[in-house]
Amino acid sequence: MRSYVHAVLSSSLGWAGNIYDLVIITYAYTFLHSHLDIPYAYLTVLFALGLAGRAIGAFYFGKLADIKGRKTVA
Repeated sequence: MRSYVHAVLSSSLGWAGNIYDLVIITYAYTFLHSHLDIPYAYLTVLFALGLAGRAIGAFYFGKLADIKGRKTVA
């Protein structure tokens, strides 16, 4: 039963991370455009770099976890 709790917790946190991206794009996009006076094209590049950084970080820390162990990385 314990392994199911960890699986549910990790999948819920992954889902929350995906919803976080949606919230940033839908709510913060307009706020940043109006208050910081940044064009939408620049905001799009910034958010794309952030999402790419998440993928690169996941790859890097996944490899590090394979080498050093998952507990150390977590």
